[in-house]
Amino acid sequence: MEHVNRIIAELSGDSRDIAFRRALEETARNHLACLLVHEEYETIDAWYAPDVTMVTGLDTTLDGEILKGHDEIKMHYEALHDQAEILLVPVLAVSDRGRITVYTETYYKWLGKVEDDAKDRNVEPPFVRIMEDDAKDDIVEPPFVGWPAVSYGDVLKSREVVVFDLNDEMKVKRVEWRQLGMDLLGKVSLDAQARKSEELQALIQGDI
Repeated sequence: MEHVNRIIAELSGDSRDIAFRRALEETARNHLACLLVHEEYETIDAWYAPDVTMVTGLDTTLDGEILKGHDEIKMHYEALHDQAEILLVPVLAVSDRGRITVYTETYYKWLGKVEDDAKDRNVEPPFVRIMEDDAKDDIVEPPFVGWPAVSYGDVLKSREVVVFDLNDEMKVKRVEWRQLGMDLLGKVSLDAQARKSEELQALIQGDI
């Protein structure tokens, strides 16, 4: 009976969210794919609290960003998409007591472009813009925090941990992107590289 009482107490306390942990993990994986790969910024409105904070790059350098609210976060991702083609693989997600942690492997193909309507959105990304075809082979100084110098068409692999902290309403109140490492892969196939991460994802999730 003591064993049963302990289980009941645990399920009423720290493990009260155990019934929907898998749902939260799947939500986080789908959210990142929709946001980074498909540019569906409305997922921010749907899942993030109005006063959400997003932190990026502080583990790499003090030049990282602290973004407040939906609009600033959307502008951050718009700047990324203006400059790169992105494929993200959410390899592993773990939910526990109001926090979801996702290990991702993300591939960025540097295109070095700024769409005409970026100015209309007042996007002023802190990186060098390549506007002419004859500049495509030029080396660009690190365009984002934690990135190496790149040239047009280079693919970079970034290994990151994304941490979502939820409020009592299960809305995201804080997001932190922690970079574990980045590799410059050169002129390689984005899809072929992403498939390697998908194989790792399938291997890990098959054991869960």
